[in-house]
Formats: sequence, structure tokens, C-alpha cells
Amino acid sequence: MTFRACEGVCGAFHQHLWPGVWMGHLGALKEARGSAVEPVKAILRSFAAEVGAERIIGWVREDNRATLALCRRAGFDIDGRMPLADPVILLGWRP
Repeated sequence: MTFRACEGVCGAFHQHLWPGVWMGHLGALKEARGSAVEPVKAILRSFAAEVGAERIIGWVREDNRATLALCRRAGFDIDGRMPLADPVILLGWRP
């Protein structure tokens, strides 16, 4: 697992089961809300360039609208949906 931080946003990444695919976990301080898009993009670009990631994926609860909106603005696409009791959305980002 590797960690990055930028302007109140942090990201932890680990390899997924498929070559070139990495799982990302992002978080932000309250102070970074509303201005987190560019730091998220910077973290993703830096990490992807360093490891040669083809795709960075992450799971977000379907009812977490703020995080889904941030991810959409940062360039993530919806790759799928897991129909659990609390459904989750699979997001993917490509450098």
C-alpha cells in the first residue's frame, strides 16, 4: 500500500487482482471540501504515472452523493453497481 497527500486530500492505493489495476481510497479534511477536485486529480495523476496504472478503481456507497459528485468531477466513470442492502457503485479512473 502506498499513500499520497495534497492540500487536505489523501489517497491510499494498493494493487488489485488484475495487472495494471489499482484500488484507491480517498479522503479529505473538512477544510478541503469544495476545493478537493484539483488535489484529487493531482494525486491520481502522480500515482498513476509512478506505477504505470491503467485504471484506478474504488467503491462508493450509492447514497454517498457528495463523494460520487467529487469523483465524477475528478474524471471517474461508473463501471458498475453491486446490489447489496446498501448498494455500492464501482468507479474507475484512467490516466
